[in-house]
Amino acid sequence: MHKRTGHADVTEPFKVAQPEPFEMPPLYSGKAVANVIGGAGLHHLEYDEPKNTDQRDATRSFITAASDWMDVWDMIGTYGRFDVEENMDRLNSDLHAVGLVAYGAQTDVKVDFWGSESHMRLAAIWVRRMDLVAEEQRTGQQPTPPSGDGVVL
Repeated sequence: MHKRTGHADVTEPFKVAQPEPFEMPPLYSGKAVANVIGGAGLHHLEYDEPKNTDQRDATRSFITAASDWMDVWDMIGTYGRFDVEENMDRLNSDLHAVGLVAYGAQTDVKVDFWGSESHMRLAAIWVRRMDLVAEEQRTGQQPTPPSGDGVVL
């Protein structure tokens, strides 16, 4: 796993194996988003290239909020989960309003902690442009995530 810092790639102190291909259904509600991000130890967020500033802004807000909620999930408790669902539901509606839809799921990945293998839950979310999804369905093309990961929608 890599982090981008400035102009250099910094390798994490542990290796994460590429997950097996897995299905990512559309996330139509804040509750569905919360079910994906809740309890995951790792996350991978993807998005299609936005067509305009409205799509860019909606994608940025959605992905930033999802990442932030994942970071504090273990501290918010049951009461806070309702805040997550409400916030992500609003941001999900914002995506739909500008022609975007989020897909997501959790999957298990192998992690090598300095020579000791373990497993962690990975939350994966991909914000897609509806026009690209429609074109892929029309032509029978399989989508290719920007990172090239083995994700199946």
